[in-house]
Amino acid sequence: LAVALTTILFTTLFTIALSMVENFEQSNFRQVGTYAHGVFKQLTKEQFDELKDDPLIKEWGLRRVAGLATNDVFRKSQVEVSYMDENYAKFGFTIPTVGHLPEEGTDQAATDLKVLSLLGVEPELGNEFTVTIDVDGTETTETFTLCGYWEYDDVMVANHVAIAESRLEDILQKCNNQNNNGRTGSYNLNVMFQDASSIESVSCAAA
Repeated sequence: LAVALTTILFTTLFTIALSMVENFEQSNFRQVGTYAHGVFKQLTKEQFDELKDDPLIKEWGLRRVAGLATNDVFRKSQVEVSYMDENYAKFGFTIPTVGHLPEEGTDQAATDLKVLSLLGVEPELGNEFTVTIDVDGTETTETFTLCGYWEYDDVMVANHVAIAESRLEDILQKCNNQNNNGRTGSYNLNVMFQDASSIESVSCAAA
């Protein structure tokens, strides 16, 4: 009986310790905004195409930023409007729990429940919402159709409105932005390496 109780005790302590470590890691990932092994920001199309096919990379996700939402209701929130593929959304905890990510060639958009609440929009698929976006100093007001949403996470630094890449290109063209001004329109690449244990050596080689 004593041996059995001791075994149960150590098993319980071990399980609790693992759970605490996992929760701590998840919290850190969410504060950073992704659980990807590596992040490459403000790449050109050529740099993106070269990096994503590197043999060290197992999975990758793409994001391209349109700009920050400037609606008055967002004064205390950082709301970023961007295109992100499914992998990037998965790595960044922004996969819709209801609905789906935007389809190309549509005015669809997905976002979190806080953004919808601040805009006074009911979280019902098909509802329209309007966002004013600062695209490198040029403001444009865009209306989207809600295609998906997820729970708001107060640990996350920013809120996101995910749009189709075709809509992103339309916005950049409307604002005369040809990816010459840094962040807007550039390519952001999140990656998962083939061997996570060698991240430090990979980072040193990249540096």
